[in-house]
Amino acid sequence: MPEISWIKVLTNIRKNKKILLIKAMPEGDALFCIWIDLICMAGEVNDNGYIYINKEVPYTDEELGIVLDRPPVIIRLALSTFLKYKMVDVDENGFILLNGFSEIQSVEGMTKIRELGAARQHKFRQKVKLFPAASENQGNNKGDNTSLVTLRDVTVTQQIRVEKNRIEKSREEVLQIWNNVLDKIKVTVNPANYETWFKDASCIEINESEIVIGVEREDQAAHIEQSKSAIIEKIVTEVTGKSLKLKIVLLETVE
Repeated sequence: MPEISWIKVLTNIRKNKKILLIKAMPEGDALFCIWIDLICMAGEVNDNGYIYINKEVPYTDEELGIVLDRPPVIIRLALSTFLKYKMVDVDENGFILLNGFSEIQSVEGMTKIRELGAARQHKFRQKVKLFPAASENQGNNKGDNTSLVTLRDVTVTQQIRVEKNRIEKSREEVLQIWNNVLDKIKVTVNPANYETWFKDASCIEINESEIVIGVEREDQAAHIEQSKSAIIEKIVTEVTGKSLKLKIVLLETVE
């Protein structure tokens, strides 16, 4: 579908109540930037506010993170926040729709672009049917834009697939590290403490400077941070060989 080179953004967007609430969050600046990025992506797709790789393939959190250069945990936090405030909808197949996009943007202008693009494609196909040899020559000598676009799409898809495989492998490594950490915690604290504070904790991310742990309860997060963080950081160093700071988040804020 033809892309557009512009979108409309209301000048008072920073004073919007939902945006003010979002910017007040710990990751508010990142979420606000992601919202602007999503508006731009919806404009590029040019399909009444939908965002997708193509009409058959929606973005996963990991793929969206690659495109926007954000960790998947931040993408999940952003989408859950936007869903909460009814700024987006995600259908049963995972396709993202920006609510109100068509009301703000110039629907007539976007429709005209789609119509012109369809007309150009039809004209090109007719020309190929009438002059197949000439079209092939033109593609070889001057560069066939359609072939270039197809090649670009295939290359991007391959890059996403490679990156997705890397992420999945990285996730397996994170789970293995966390299981080793839990095994050591289990023999360090008494069984009651382990069942209460650690059993249902999960590792969300390990990066160069910190290990991010997700828990289900606020009291659990507070207790681990105040009383057990030093123990966990010491065990993580033993398992990974790296000195990583502990960060604790509530799972309901990232799922």
